[in-house]
Amino acid sequence: MKQNDVVNSELLRLLNGLKSRDEATMREFYDEYSPPLYGLLIRIIPNVKKAEDVLLKVFKKACLEIDSYNNKKEPFFIWLYVIAIREAIEALKSFPYHDFKRKTRTNNTTSPITQTVQLEAIEQAVISLSYYKHLTCPQISELLQLPLLLVTKKLKSGYCKLLPSN
Repeated sequence: MKQNDVVNSELLRLLNGLKSRDEATMREFYDEYSPPLYGLLIRIIPNVKKAEDVLLKVFKKACLEIDSYNNKKEPFFIWLYVIAIREAIEALKSFPYHDFKRKTRTNNTTSPITQTVQLEAIEQAVISLSYYKHLTCPQISELLQLPLLLVTKKLKSGYCKLLPSN
């Protein structure tokens, strides 16, 4: 048996367990996928408690919508990742902006100074997908179900905010 077959059979077992609402499978699902999803959410949501709440919403939504997952369309983790991004954007709508820290150097000193940059939730989500997942604008547009023009504008405006101003 190939390693790919083992992964596919393990995923199939997990999906079947989630569809049947098996408690042990749900615990296993949470234990396996919560660390990477929490890592994503904590980068997007500045509040730890809110990020934990969103993580629980992501798992609840994934368990309720497990029948909509199509393994021919996308890998399972990407499906979860998209749910997490959408839930994070929804959670951030209660905050008009959030802080994103960067370090810049001033002309008169060589020590780094921490400045606060205000990024919109959509800007951070688009930049995260572009930078961390190496997705193109059309791929991001399709994943987040946003117009391509909006994705490119938010990506550009977000990067412009992050660039050091001289």
